[in-house]
Amino acid sequence: MRFPSSLKLPATLLFLGFTPVQASEEPGKASPAGNGQPVATSPSDPTTSTLGPKEGSLVIVGGGQLSLPIVERFARLAGGTEAEVVLIPTAAEDDMLDREALARQITNAFGFKKVAILHTRDCAEADSEAFVAPLKTARAVWFGGGRHWRLVDSYLGTRTQREVEKVLERGGVVGGSSAGATIIGSFLV
Repeated sequence: MRFPSSLKLPATLLFLGFTPVQASEEPGKASPAGNGQPVATSPSDPTTSTLGPKEGSLVIVGGGQLSLPIVERFARLAGGTEAEVVLIPTAAEDDMLDREALARQITNAFGFKKVAILHTRDCAEADSEAFVAPLKTARAVWFGGGRHWRLVDSYLGTRTQREVEKVLERGGVVGGSSAGATIIGSFLV
Protein backbone atom coordinates (compact mmCIF):
# COMPACT_ATOMS: atom_id res chain seq x y z
CA MET A 1 0.00 0.00 0.00
CA ARG A 2 1.32 3.44 -0.93
CA PHE A 3 0.92 6.08 1.79
CA PRO A 4 1.15 9.79 0.92
CA SER A 5 3.34 11.51 3.51
CA SER A 6 1.40 14.76 3.28
CA LEU A 7 -2.04 13.28 3.93
CA LYS A 8 -4.18 15.06 6.48
CA LEU A 9 -7.67 13.68 7.02
CA PRO A 10 -10.30 16.04 8.41
CA ALA A 11 -11.55 14.74 11.75
CA THR A 12 -15.02 14.39 13.21
CA LEU A 13 -16.54 13.42 16.53
CA LEU A 14 -17.94 10.68 18.70
CA PHE A 15 -19.32 10.43 22.22
CA LEU A 16 -19.03 6.88 23.46
CA GLY A 17 -18.84 7.84 27.12
CA PHE A 18 -16.57 5.31 28.80
CA THR A 19 -16.84 5.81 32.53
CA PRO A 20 -14.66 5.01 35.56
CA VAL A 21 -15.30 1.68 37.31
CA GLN A 22 -13.73 -0.23 40.17
CA ALA A 23 -10.19 -1.25 39.32
CA SER A 24 -9.42 -4.93 39.18
CA GLU A 25 -5.66 -4.38 39.42
CA GLU A 26 -3.19 -2.59 41.62
CA PRO A 27 -3.71 1.20 41.67
CA GLY A 28 -1.33 3.05 39.37
CA LYS A 29 -0.68 0.07 37.13
CA ALA A 30 -1.68 0.28 33.47
CA SER A 31 -2.90 -2.68 31.45
CA PRO A 32 -3.65 -3.28 27.75
CA ALA A 33 -6.37 -1.14 26.17
CA GLY A 34 -9.54 -2.42 24.57
CA ASN A 35 -11.88 -5.35 24.98
CA GLY A 36 -13.13 -4.17 28.37
CA GLN A 37 -9.76 -4.37 30.08
CA PRO A 38 -8.65 -1.62 32.46
CA VAL A 39 -6.52 0.94 30.64
CA ALA A 40 -5.03 3.03 33.45
CA THR A 41 -5.98 4.17 36.90
CA SER A 42 -7.28 7.67 37.43
CA PRO A 43 -4.66 10.09 38.82
CA SER A 44 -7.34 11.77 40.97
CA ASP A 45 -8.75 8.51 42.36
CA PRO A 46 -6.36 5.54 42.37
CA THR A 47 -9.21 3.12 43.21
CA THR A 48 -10.83 3.58 39.78
CA SER A 49 -9.74 2.86 36.27
CA THR A 50 -11.11 3.76 32.86
CA LEU A 51 -12.45 1.01 30.63
CA GLY A 52 -12.43 0.83 26.88
CA PRO A 53 -15.23 -0.75 24.90
CA LYS A 54 -16.27 -4.30 25.82
CA GLU A 55 -16.11 -5.22 22.13
CA GLY A 56 -14.31 -3.66 19.20
CA SER A 57 -11.34 -1.32 19.17
CA LEU A 58 -10.58 2.38 19.37
CA VAL A 59 -7.84 4.11 17.38
CA ILE A 60 -7.22 7.51 18.95
CA VAL A 61 -4.77 9.85 17.21
CA GLY A 62 -3.71 13.16 18.75
CA GLY A 63 -3.77 15.05 15.45
CA GLY A 64 -1.57 15.91 12.50
CA GLN A 65 -0.51 13.42 9.88
CA LEU A 66 -1.31 9.76 10.26
CA SER A 67 1.69 7.46 10.33
CA LEU A 68 1.77 4.28 8.26
CA PRO A 69 1.60 1.96 11.32
CA ILE A 70 -1.60 3.70 12.50
CA VAL A 71 -3.16 3.46 9.03
CA GLU A 72 -2.24 -0.21 8.72
CA ARG A 73 -3.55 -1.02 12.20
CA PHE A 74 -6.88 0.74 11.58
CA ALA A 75 -7.32 -1.12 8.27
CA ARG A 76 -6.45 -4.45 9.91
CA LEU A 77 -8.89 -3.85 12.80
CA ALA A 78 -11.59 -2.97 10.26
CA GLY A 79 -11.13 -6.36 8.61
CA GLY A 80 -9.04 -5.29 5.63
CA THR A 81 -9.52 -3.05 2.64
CA GLU A 82 -12.82 -4.71 1.63
CA ALA A 83 -14.46 -3.56 4.88
CA GLU A 84 -17.29 -1.04 4.78
CA VAL A 85 -16.07 2.24 6.29
CA VAL A 86 -17.88 5.42 7.28
CA LEU A 87 -16.08 8.76 7.41
CA ILE A 88 -17.78 11.48 9.45
CA PRO A 89 -16.17 14.85 8.65
CA THR A 90 -18.70 17.02 10.49
CA ALA A 91 -16.15 18.63 12.83
CA ALA A 92 -14.55 20.34 9.83
CA GLU A 93 -15.56 23.73 8.45
CA ASP A 94 -18.17 23.70 5.69
CA ASP A 95 -15.70 24.86 3.03
CA MET A 96 -13.54 21.76 3.74
CA LEU A 97 -16.37 19.28 3.16
CA ASP A 98 -15.85 18.14 -0.41
CA ARG A 99 -17.32 14.61 -0.19
CA GLU A 100 -15.61 13.29 -3.32
CA ALA A 101 -12.20 14.57 -2.22
CA LEU A 102 -12.68 13.11 1.27
CA ALA A 103 -13.64 9.71 -0.15
CA ARG A 104 -10.56 9.74 -2.39
CA GLN A 105 -8.32 10.70 0.55
CA ILE A 106 -9.52 7.90 2.82
CA THR A 107 -9.43 5.42 -0.07
CA ASN A 108 -5.86 6.42 -0.97
CA ALA A 109 -4.64 6.53 2.63
CA PHE A 110 -6.22 3.36 4.00
CA GLY A 111 -6.86 1.41 0.80
CA PHE A 112 -10.57 0.95 1.56
CA LYS A 113 -12.82 0.29 -1.42
CA LYS A 114 -16.22 0.83 0.28
CA VAL A 115 -16.32 4.30 1.84
CA ALA A 116 -19.46 6.21 2.84
CA ILE A 117 -19.35 9.85 3.91
CA LEU A 118 -21.90 10.84 6.55
CA HIS A 119 -22.33 14.54 7.24
CA THR A 120 -25.11 16.73 8.51
CA ARG A 121 -25.55 19.68 10.82
CA ASP A 122 -29.22 18.74 11.39
CA CYS A 123 -30.04 16.57 14.45
CA ALA A 124 -33.33 15.47 12.91
CA GLU A 125 -31.50 14.13 9.85
CA ALA A 126 -28.84 12.47 12.06
CA ASP A 127 -31.69 10.75 13.90
CA SER A 128 -33.26 9.29 10.75
CA GLU A 129 -33.08 5.67 9.58
CA ALA A 130 -32.05 6.74 6.09
CA PHE A 131 -29.05 8.73 7.35
CA VAL A 132 -27.67 5.92 9.54
CA ALA A 133 -28.11 3.16 6.94
CA PRO A 134 -24.35 2.98 6.07
CA LEU A 135 -23.48 2.57 9.77
CA LYS A 136 -25.63 -0.56 10.10
CA THR A 137 -23.17 -2.64 8.06
CA ALA A 138 -19.96 -0.68 8.67
CA ARG A 139 -16.91 -2.35 10.24
CA ALA A 140 -15.12 0.95 10.80
CA VAL A 141 -15.87 4.61 11.50
CA TRP A 142 -13.36 7.45 11.26
CA PHE A 143 -13.94 10.90 12.80
CA GLY A 144 -11.73 13.68 11.50
CA GLY A 145 -10.55 16.92 13.11
CA GLY A 146 -12.13 20.30 13.53
CA ARG A 147 -14.41 21.63 16.24
CA HIS A 148 -15.91 19.30 18.85
CA TRP A 149 -19.10 21.29 19.21
CA ARG A 150 -20.04 20.65 15.57
CA LEU A 151 -20.15 16.94 16.32
CA VAL A 152 -21.99 17.35 19.61
CA ASP A 153 -24.54 19.71 18.09
CA SER A 154 -25.19 17.32 15.20
CA TYR A 155 -25.05 13.83 16.70
CA LEU A 156 -25.33 13.70 20.49
CA GLY A 157 -28.29 11.55 21.52
CA THR A 158 -29.23 10.60 17.94
CA ARG A 159 -29.47 7.32 16.03
CA THR A 160 -26.10 8.19 14.53
CA GLN A 161 -24.44 8.05 17.94
CA ARG A 162 -26.17 4.78 18.79
CA GLU A 163 -25.22 3.16 15.46
CA VAL A 164 -21.56 4.16 15.88
CA GLU A 165 -21.63 2.48 19.30
CA LYS A 166 -23.09 -0.63 17.63
CA VAL A 167 -20.10 -0.76 15.26
CA LEU A 168 -17.97 -1.41 18.35
CA GLU A 169 -20.50 -3.91 19.74
CA ARG A 170 -20.11 -5.88 16.47
CA GLY A 171 -16.33 -5.97 17.00
CA GLY A 172 -15.53 -3.13 14.60
CA VAL A 173 -13.20 -0.19 15.03
CA VAL A 174 -13.88 3.48 15.68
CA GLY A 175 -11.09 5.98 15.26
CA GLY A 176 -10.46 9.67 15.06
CA SER A 177 -7.85 12.36 14.94
CA SER A 178 -7.76 15.66 16.83
CA ALA A 179 -11.40 16.58 17.62
CA GLY A 180 -12.38 13.16 16.33
CA ALA A 181 -10.13 11.56 18.94
CA THR A 182 -11.20 13.62 21.92
CA ILE A 183 -14.91 13.22 21.25
CA ILE A 184 -14.59 9.48 21.80
CA GLY A 185 -14.18 10.01 25.55
CA SER A 186 -16.84 10.57 28.18
CA PHE A 187 -15.50 13.91 29.40
CA LEU A 188 -14.92 16.94 27.21
CA VAL A 189 -13.84 20.33 28.53
